Amino acid sequence: MSKLPVAWMKVYDPAGQYVGSCVDPAAGAALMAFYGPGAQIRNGHAKKNAIWREGFEARPAAESYDYVAATIHRRAASSSDTQCGDASAAARVEAGVEQARAFARTVLAGQRTGETLHVSITAADGKSDAGSATFEEISF
Repeated sequence: MSKLPVAWMKVYDPAGQYVGSCVDPAAGAALMAFYGPGAQIRNGHAKKNAIWREGFEARPAAESYDYVAATIHRRAASSSDTQCGDASAAARVEAGVEQARAFARTVLAGQRTGETLHVSITAADGKSDAGSATFEEISF
């Protein structure tokens, strides 16, 4: 079975420094609440692709992650400048989020033990660290 491409949202701190990517808009909302006013979620690295600007929205991210997610989905669907260049990007984002949730439910249910999980972490300074672990070694 082939998987749909996942649209990664880019997260920037108030100083404009790239701090990471996320698939789930609610995860981006948590980062917006953490970083505070001036932080941004972008659909790409360009400033013109900002789809959430903390401190400039009707409600702060800390008040409702669901509101942030709904706003991001709406803006990604109506944006003509999406990552893949068409209006179905929001559908791909939602499908990717659902795939990630289904995988997490499967792992948490203990149905996929013994497989290897590869992890790559990129720090704010651009240095990358990669590793792997079996699911038995990871505590949830």
